[in-house]
Amino acid sequence: MAVENSDVLAQSYTEFTNRLAFFAQCDAYAHGASLEVFSDLRTRGILRLDEESPYVFNFSGIPLRVISHRLNVSSFTVPNDTGATDRCAELWQENKLYLYEHGFIFDILKYGVSYASVWPGEDGTAAISFESPLNCRVFYDEGSQTPTHAIKSWRERRGLDWIARVNLYFTDHIEKYYALVADGVPIATADWMELEEEDWYVPNPYGFIPIEPFHTIWPYGEPEHKPAWPVQDAVNKLVATHMGVVDALGLPIRYLLMDPASPEGTSDLSLLEGNPGGTPDPFSGSPGSESIKARPGDILALRAKQAGTFEAANSSQFIEPLKYYVSLLSPLTDIPLKYWVDPGQMPAEGSSMAADAPLRSRIANREMSFGYSFGELLKKALIIEKRDVPTVITHWQPQEVEMGRNFWEGAQIMRSLGVPMYYIAKSAGIPEQTLQSWNLSEDSATYSPQQTAGGSTQLSADGLDTTS
Repeated sequence: MAVENSDVLAQSYTEFTNRLAFFAQCDAYAHGASLEVFSDLRTRGILRLDEESPYVFNFSGIPLRVISHRLNVSSFTVPNDTGATDRCAELWQENKLYLYEHGFIFDILKYGVSYASVWPGEDGTAAISFESPLNCRVFYDEGSQTPTHAIKSWRERRGLDWIARVNLYFTDHIEKYYALVADGVPIATADWMELEEEDWYVPNPYGFIPIEPFHTIWPYGEPEHKPAWPVQDAVNKLVATHMGVVDALGLPIRYLLMDPASPEGTSDLSLLEGNPGGTPDPFSGSPGSESIKARPGDILALRAKQAGTFEAANSSQFIEPLKYYVSLLSPLTDIPLKYWVDPGQMPAEGSSMAADAPLRSRIANREMSFGYSFGELLKKALIIEKRDVPTVITHWQPQEVEMGRNFWEGAQIMRSLGVPMYYIAKSAGIPEQTLQSWNLSEDSATYSPQQTAGGSTQLSADGLDTTS
């Protein structure tokens, strides 16, 4: 049957597939691999540079690990609706999203975007699954930046053949197509057919696109580690070149130059002890046939009167530039330098907090963006189950618990001035569940300055409350 929505299908599929090469690049840099370009193609061949190179020091993957380890969902709440709040927790457990959460967040950071789908399951409850940008994409109106539709594409076997499946998702219906495929052959618009064995047109009564996007930056996102890519290229080039001369450092190439006019000696050192295999006389044979090959451990026999060693490049010529380029990663990615190199002695508490400030800000932005998408995803799930709620709030586990003396001395001053203990403990990074077990909550937090018997707050000279 002919495809009615052929223009939308063709354009969506083309834009979707055009991004796959970029996503492959994102994945390669997540593992520190890159095809570094050398000015000399022969040098590239000698060093055998490829994505399987054993000399890969993965620096560009560090931002993904550092940030993903600090992004952990704690819970969800629906304001003034305990039943809906409990149902959100149940959906998280029933769909086993807690098992895939870390990998899903890692993918959002790696590709800059990822997706989750929600649709009624066989029992009528909401079924949620995390998807990949390698098989999904949401499209937006260029003016309003609101989602217009989504595509999901995958391949499956039908008998002995492979077919490509494509679903287009709109706010009021879903369209299903397929095409026969062959490796390396692009799928033309005319090849798409409406699915036959099931309804190719499915009504969508819920009024939303059942694919929810997650982005680092809206609307299409940017890989979290992309600023580190040029530095990873430089590191790979330096390391590969350095490793290429290590053999010469351990097994230097020696040469023996003899006077061609002298009747003594020989230029054929194949019989000399310590020169396995030897080096044949480069001047033997017909004129123009000279060939000198320098291999680690060999002795080159050349006609002149001198002996010596070809020195390999000094290691500092590689290590010092390597240190410089690695030092650039911190300002490029907002990841403190301590995550890239050994800082030596532990920095002071204040300087450590200052160095972490850009990272904290970046993580706060990701919590806001991802938290919004998680909330929208669960809102859609609740709509499927006939619970229409205004908003779902995502709560994140604290990045770290503040244990420094300076913070808690300041906390005593804040408490004496009336700041509720709930906010002090929360700013320290103590988890919400722990605060609730201490009977501390936002609802019970009230301003209550500690006062003296005379009715005024009393502070000592060092700022601490001295009320008995």
